[in-house]
Amino acid sequence: MTTPRIFSRQPLYEQQLYTLGEEHQHYLRHVLRIRIGDAVTLFDGSGSDYQGVVERLDAQELAVRIINRAAIAGKACRLTLAQALPKGSKMDDIVEKATELGVDRIIPFLSSRSVPKWSAEKAADRVVRWRKIAIEAARRCRRPDIPPIEDVVPYEDILRMARQDIAASSPPWPESGPAVKHPAPVGRSNGTSSGIIFWEEGGQSVKSILHGENGRKADHFFLVIGPEGGFSREEVNSAQDMGFVVAGLGSQVLRVETASLVVLTILQYELGIFSMNDDGKFYDVREVKKLE
Repeated sequence: MTTPRIFSRQPLYEQQLYTLGEEHQHYLRHVLRIRIGDAVTLFDGSGSDYQGVVERLDAQELAVRIINRAAIAGKACRLTLAQALPKGSKMDDIVEKATELGVDRIIPFLSSRSVPKWSAEKAADRVVRWRKIAIEAARRCRRPDIPPIEDVVPYEDILRMARQDIAASSPPWPESGPAVKHPAPVGRSNGTSSGIIFWEEGGQSVKSILHGENGRKADHFFLVIGPEGGFSREEVNSAQDMGFVVAGLGSQVLRVETASLVVLTILQYELGIFSMNDDGKFYDVREVKKLE
């Protein structure tokens, strides 16, 4: 049986005993038929998996003792996805798939052509939902960290946030999420942050941006994707004034949820984010191609 993997809202440490919540107890007891001595993997979103064994199991308690922490290798670069709010429940799928595809931070925002017009209360409720979706997606795909889901902000704030020091080794998790105990390592210590805004009316190819002079130096990409109606020219001009590069995805107009996945898949392939050497360390495809 595959070792079950459970998310813990408590910060985890080696050799400590942790009592699991009722929702996890039901799953382990009645679905997996767990027994004392069985292996269980816990993670708290800090960037590591914790291997443990069931030490206590009775009618009132199911407790796991952490045996050791499994460190993870650093990625060649980090990805921030700034996503304009789409209609309906499409953002649920975008958050889920972006988590699986290795995004390090997700920022939902409202642009001039965004269809949803939510109250502050509804927007806050949706953010809570998206954070739960990200946790479940990370658990399922065995990702040891969880991408922070920021509060919904206006488009102008996206440009401001892109100017901040977002190339730090580990972006802060919102207060409702787990604290970062083990900052995620990165492949470069002297890299830069590169902003890319995607526009259906055209722009440079993603490949040319990534393998250009500035793209090769970047260890963080701030990606901005618009709503169903796309960005206005004024919004694109504002982004360019702030140093963003405009990118296109070809002549076909993609649905917003498709565009997000296509962008992330291209980045994943071109940067080698999920590629590792035999020693278990991630490598940067840009460097490999430059040496060929």
